[in-house]
Amino acid sequence: LPFLFIIFLLMYLRNCGSNDTSDGQNFQDLNYKMLKESISSLISPQFSSIVDAKSLYNIGPSKDGTIKCSPQLIRVSDMESLKFDVTRPQLIISGEIHGDERVGPLSSLLTARLLIWSANCVISKNLESCQQLDAMGGISLAQRYWLAFLATRRDTYIIPAANCLGHILSKRDDAGIDPNRDFPYSRSTNKCIQSNTAKIFMALMSFNMVQLVVTFHGGMVALGYEWGSKNHMAPNDASPDDAANSDIALAMKNFGGAFHNEKHYSVGRINSMVYPVEGGMEDWLYAAGWDHTAGILRNCSRSGTAAEPDWTQLRPENRALVFLAETSNAKNPPMVSLGGSYQILDPKSKQSGHIPRNVRLSLMAIDLVEPYVCLSHLSVVESPFNSRRSKFRKRSMMKGEDAHRRQLVSEGSSESKGQAVSAGRALQLQWYVGGATSVDRTFLFWHRPVEGLHNHWHTVRASLLTPSMETLFDQLFASSDTTQIESITRHYRSMHHQQDMFPFPASLSQSGKSRWHFPSNAVDPHTWNSSQTSWPSDAEYSTTDPLQPKSHFSAIIHPSFRIFSNSSKESSMTAKVINMLTDNIAVGMKSFPVGKYWLIAWTMVDQHYGERGQGYPRDMHPQSHLVNARTNSSWCKRPVDIAPKNIKSDRMVQGRRYWPSIPIEIDVTNTGSFRISKVHLHCIWWKS
Repeated sequence: LPFLFIIFLLMYLRNCGSNDTSDGQNFQDLNYKMLKESISSLISPQFSSIVDAKSLYNIGPSKDGTIKCSPQLIRVSDMESLKFDVTRPQLIISGEIHGDERVGPLSSLLTARLLIWSANCVISKNLESCQQLDAMGGISLAQRYWLAFLATRRDTYIIPAANCLGHILSKRDDAGIDPNRDFPYSRSTNKCIQSNTAKIFMALMSFNMVQLVVTFHGGMVALGYEWGSKNHMAPNDASPDDAANSDIALAMKNFGGAFHNEKHYSVGRINSMVYPVEGGMEDWLYAAGWDHTAGILRNCSRSGTAAEPDWTQLRPENRALVFLAETSNAKNPPMVSLGGSYQILDPKSKQSGHIPRNVRLSLMAIDLVEPYVCLSHLSVVESPFNSRRSKFRKRSMMKGEDAHRRQLVSEGSSESKGQAVSAGRALQLQWYVGGATSVDRTFLFWHRPVEGLHNHWHTVRASLLTPSMETLFDQLFASSDTTQIESITRHYRSMHHQQDMFPFPASLSQSGKSRWHFPSNAVDPHTWNSSQTSWPSDAEYSTTDPLQPKSHFSAIIHPSFRIFSNSSKESSMTAKVINMLTDNIAVGMKSFPVGKYWLIAWTMVDQHYGERGQGYPRDMHPQSHLVNARTNSSWCKRPVDIAPKNIKSDRMVQGRRYWPSIPIEIDVTNTGSFRISKVHLHCIWWKS
């Protein structure tokens, strides 16, 4: 009997430690062969490309005796539209540049898996990808939609093991060279860009316009940002982009979370938290494109074969925000601390560990690289101007049936589609803002439709936000005086020879927090307030979902009432409505001519990022692409055109201060009511 008991116990313990359980999969370190096979399995013609550095940039391979390798680069995006969307935001997730630091490679691999599998599952309806997500455990439909959005609306390079030779040998160096001392910024010699690892990043930065980089290391626990070089020692180590660095790092820290005996990441500047280095990658990635102080940038001596491009001649437009994640005190922590895949996006998951935490941290960085606006809820309500009703009451178009609620979420479009909003009724909208930390302005606006929405949304967005439109927004919402709105829009239309009344505001401007608001900058995600206005009350969007937006905006559209008028009668009605509603701004529309219209939610975000004089050098404006892309409309940068002739780049960063939602398409009927013909909830752009 004791013998049978021991056998049973051993079988039980073995099952508990297996890598494929009903509660998810436990993580373990991968050797380079396993890592390479896992990367190769992620090939997806629509959503990823995988190529090694030798094939892509003619770098390497890295060699040590009989051992040689060329690291694989995963590029994740919607490949078809990427060809046309030259301003799609680019970022890099670097798993390691020191081969003996092992948390990053697996974290970056898992990040790539989640993005690619989710896009394949919910967009391409690929059953195998859906099953792979199911096997991970606890990844809801709402989470898959968010992941698919990130996969397709960013251009993300994921490099699990840039120092492939170091990974194979479990060594810090790349053929005897420390890659993180091999970059031409703030160094005393010109012996730089000698390692293949450094050459890979030189190529990536030269042919792309990277806005954000996450680079994983090990040996301590910290999440740092610039400065980290010896020419900006503490306490004078704040960069000109310190506000953005601080806010984004805090969001990454909070979403990453804590687990078991591991506290949250400590967050701060690299020189204050870690230590300054000479020739470090982080400072080069951030400042090589603009810091031309005498002696700071070195002309490196050439290395490598004659067949390789001369990487030392390139001058990349480096202005990336860089986040150094020192993941663990142990460079290769024990397997029990790595965690598992169950509810991997929830910081409170019972399987959280080093890998899930850094997957979440990476995904937050991918989200925050560019602002976006998502419509979250539409419903029909009784008109605030219905004198027969003393109380504002809501009638949801979702009919209250669970099946209909599930359909709303799964299809990404409201049941209001095709139904009329007529006299005595009004349309209530809710939306939220992502890709940002604070919302300076957000409002609804009427537009005439622009052709080509579904295939080329980036061109539609560019055509909507012209410099004159941005000026119009500024004039309209710079003050709270609504009496000037009609005269301002009339002047805009006359200047542009427009015969009808469009574009025209549909709401007052609001401000507040983004979807990622952590109350009072709380460091514990357990304190998130789930009692706030939530997504549609569906099982897929439960109040316990960590992706549930923490802040919403709302407005009401009435078919026959127009808020912006000099009419004393309507002005008094406006005041009455605003007094009636606590969390909603009441708005209206005039009876438009019969036809099709767009209703768009616009936002301006994070304008404090653009303030001058945040750090050192003194009195300098922010220099990063990410900050200028959302605060400086005149910002326009492209790669410096001295690349090898066989490698071309059409990427660019274009600044804009306002960001639109996907339009709600509305048909105005001859009865004066309007019908919603198309709407995309939660930025599920692939649903028609």
